[in-house]
Formats: sequence, structure tokens, C-alpha cells
Amino acid sequence: MVCTGAHAALLFAVAYHPRLSHPGGMLRARAPAVSLTAEQEEQQRSWQRVQRSASERFLPRLDVLRSGEAPAPWRLPPAYRAMLAQLLVNAATGDEGALAARRAWDAFVFALRYHRRQYRASGEPYVTHPLEVASMLAKAEADLPSIMTGLLHDTVEDTRATLELVTERFGPEVSALVDGVTKLSRLELAREMQPGVQPALQASPALKASPADTAGGQEPSRSEKQAANLRKLVLAMSQDIRVLVVKLTDRTHNMRTLRYVGSHSSRRLKAEETMGIFAPLALRIGMYTVAAELETLALAELHPEAAERVAAQQRAHIASPELAQVLRELRAALAQNDGSGGGSAGGGGAAGEGG
Repeated sequence: MVCTGAHAALLFAVAYHPRLSHPGGMLRARAPAVSLTAEQEEQQRSWQRVQRSASERFLPRLDVLRSGEAPAPWRLPPAYRAMLAQLLVNAATGDEGALAARRAWDAFVFALRYHRRQYRASGEPYVTHPLEVASMLAKAEADLPSIMTGLLHDTVEDTRATLELVTERFGPEVSALVDGVTKLSRLELAREMQPGVQPALQASPALKASPADTAGGQEPSRSEKQAANLRKLVLAMSQDIRVLVVKLTDRTHNMRTLRYVGSHSSRRLKAEETMGIFAPLALRIGMYTVAAELETLALAELHPEAAERVAAQQRAHIASPELAQVLRELRAALAQNDGSGGGSAGGGGAAGEGG
């Protein structure tokens, strides 16, 4: 059995997995015997040195997360400990292996440190938000810099961390992505605090409405023009498409937790922005599932009765006998094709052999 980077990351994640952390935990109790070559044993020893180094630097402060005895600023809810463990394993499945898990770990600890006295509107520690964003990116098989950006994306905007410090700790690639997401966040803030910025954008010669925006022969309304202009500005600012991917993932999680925002006007503004700017952007770059979720969440806030009618129609359609019949026919056709060796070509071959 080869000791891969994923196995090493799992060992590293033990400290944070709620079911695997104690000495008699499931992983250690059931660990299989592993036969390693001399080179693999040296790799394992090297990884253990890295793990001990991280433990000496971070675990004296963080190991109490498992016991629930941490001071409030350092406490991580149990579900998020498991999420962190899974994130480390997912990160290690790429080309960088265990090194990727270590870099993701460092990004998490950095985010935890700088967000430690901040809380979400839900009352959860703020670090749960970047952890959710990074986990969503990892599940979507984003690359390691994108996952790390998911963990770090609010540190420069919302804490005393600087972009220079991010560059020093995580390199220019991650720093550039964090900077891009930060600029987009500041654009959102400017839109909320200074509504007058929208007419100025509309007047810019570089942001004239495109033919697609005037499809159908009707002149777009002022709000539609503003949304189109902002979409173009966001695309122009996102020189690296990964910036937009992280931002859309960030917006998706924020929309999932929109119900915790106390102000009705703030919820409505976020929903309108999501429907008019971010959902179309997700559609434009091919993130169809994200676009559909953003539209659904925004519609539920803006027009809850219409959203419920749409959901009821979808449930009725899924349960309809007509759809069940179509599915049965498709399954039968697939089974027939599998049995005949694959479609019409297989059928022709069988006839030829019989002749």
C-alpha cells in the first residue's frame, strides 16, 4: 500500500476531526498495516516532522477546539472541525499531495487568527464563512490557490491583515487572487454606500450597453443598464477568472445564510444584486449550477410567493406519472443498448455475424 499525500493529509487532519482525534479514535484503532519502501518511509518521517512543527506552532492554541474549552474567539463548532478535516484531505488529492494540505492548513490558521474576534449574523465564528467557501471550492475541484483564496478572501477587507503580509506568507499568486476578490468586495460596498456611482458607470464610454443587452428591440431600463454595466466592470476587474469563481462561491454562501441578516432592506439589496449581476455572471462563465442556485435564493427573498409556486410546480412535475414513464423508457433503452453491445453499431455487427 502506497502512502500517498491523501493519507498524509488525513493523518494531519486527525487533530481536527471530531471522531478521529482521541488516542483510541477510529483511524488509529483500525489503521491497516502499511508496507513502505525506504524512500516512502523517509517521506513519511519528513511529513511527521512537518506535522510536529505545525503542532508546536499552532496546536497549543488550537487543540482546545476539540474539547470545547477554547475561549470564544478560538472556538470552532464540531461540524466545521469535520469540514476542515475533509478540506485538508481534498486539498491533498492534487498534484502537490501532502504539501497542498499543509498550505491549506496554514491558510486556515491565518484566517482563524485574523477573524478570531468576528462573528457572523448567525452568531457563529466568522471563520466558518471562509471555511464554507473553501470547502465549496474544493468540492468543485478548484485548484489549491483558489481554495486558499476562499479561506483568505475576507482577511484583507475585514481585518488588520495586509496584502503584503498575505504575499509574504502565501506567495504572489494567492495574493493576487485575494486582491482581486477584495476589489470586487469594495465595489459592492461602494454600490451600497454610494448609489450615485451607478450613473457615473453608465456614462462611461467603455461600458456602453452591448447588442446582447438590447436584444428584443427594446431599450433596457435604467436599472438594467446599470446591472449590465456593473457586470462588465466586474468582468474587467477579474483579470484571472478564478477571482470571479471565488467571488461567486462567496456570494452563494452569503445567499444561503441571508435569512440571518436582520435588515429587510439589506436582504433585498443583496438579492437584487444577486439576481441582476452575479447570477448572470455565473451563467456567462459556465457555472450553471451556481447560477441556478443564486437565482433560486434571490427569488425566494424578492418574491417568496412566486418562489413557492415555482417550487410546488417543480415538485409536482418530479412526481408526475408522465415523467416516471419517460424515465422508465429511458432506463429500458439504456439497458437494451448495454445488452446489445452499444447502440446501432452493435446491432449491425451482430446481424453481420449471424449472416
